[in-house]
This record gives sequence, structure tokens and C-alpha cells, in this order.
Amino acid sequence: MSDTPAAQTENKPRPEDVNSPDAIIKAMYETISGPAGPRNWYRERSLFAPGARLIPIGKRVHRDGGFEVMSVEEWIEDAQDYLAENDFYETEIMRQMSRFGNIVHAFSTYEARNSLDGELIARGINSIQLLQNEDRWWVVTIMWDNESRENPIPEEFLPYLCDSGLSQLLRGIHRKPVSRLQVVVEDGLFRTGFGAPVVAPGDQWRQRHQDGLGAST
Repeated sequence: MSDTPAAQTENKPRPEDVNSPDAIIKAMYETISGPAGPRNWYRERSLFAPGARLIPIGKRVHRDGGFEVMSVEEWIEDAQDYLAENDFYETEIMRQMSRFGNIVHAFSTYEARNSLDGELIARGINSIQLLQNEDRWWVVTIMWDNESRENPIPEEFLPYLCDSGLSQLLRGIHRKPVSRLQVVVEDGLFRTGFGAPVVAPGDQWRQRHQDGLGAST
């Protein structure tokens, strides 16, 4: 990186937003979600390393588009009018994450709605690169694509909670005996080990699974 994170002084982060990969990904979703109106762009900017890039590669929620490489400021300029005029909530439903030293890569599966309990308007995957430097975490790159009928999300990136139970879910994800897994349940989410943590709001997804969920277009 030609710029160092030390060069970013304009937007001081909330310490609780940048103290772990979980925290910064949570903050990433929170900053863009909410009722129609201006977002806290200072908080948004504080999450990103200097020179960070946001890269959509398919149809956008608010407009047609293909592959684009945007700076944080370009992305804010592109999205702010839509978010000012529309309720918009993007939530993570599952995550697979790997770490090597100070580098983390996460595949974060998301759902988007115009209200917290509204109809699904989009579903897709954020590919997120994070960096730990100078006692905090930074978002370096987010690349994402929305699901379509031609490009459905693979099963390994979706929650598997269904009537067959958690044991079958864990075996299906990791292809290993459940007895070897470490499982932590916190705030209604579950997380599994083997270096690829999985986070999924199980009860909410189970109900949507039973009701039937079609691919967005």
C-alpha cells in the first residue's frame, strides 16, 4: 500500500468498531442500514484504510451497473441519494472467514430489505479483505455481487439450519465429525471452528427457509 493507515486522521473511529474483525464487519453493515435519510458518513469513512476500494461486479440495488472500482468517496457519492430517499437494511446472514497473521478474508453473505421485516430486495456476497495495523482493524477492499437466477449463491455460503438439526448442518459445512467442532452461541448467532467461522441467525433463517425464499432478480 502506498499510503499507510497512519495517514488517515480525518475520521477518528469508534474504538469498539475497529477492535476485531467481527466488530468492523458489524459496523460496516450498520453504517449503511437504517431509515431514509443521511448516513453517518464519518463513521463509514473511519472503517477504511487509505486507498481502500469498493468493487461491485453486478447489478446494483439502486441502478444497473457492472464491474466498477470505486474509492470510498466515489461509493458514498454513488449511494447517498438512494439511501437519503429510501429505507434500506442490509444484514449479514452467514460468514466464512480465514486469517493469516494480520490479514483476514471474509465471505459475508447478506440480505437487503427496505424494512427490517420487509420483502427481500437483494441477496449476495461481500468479499471483504481486512488488515490489522496500528492497534486496529481496517477494511482494505470490499467486492460484492448480488444473487440472480443465473448466478445463485452456492450452498456452502448459505445457512443450513433446517429440520434435520444442527448436527447435520455442521457435518454438511465441514465434512468432519461434530465432536471435533467448537461451537459458540451468542446473541442468537452460532459460530463454528476449523478456521472458517460461520455466523448465521438461525431462527430467522429457518422461518424464511420454511416459508420459501426465491432468488432476487
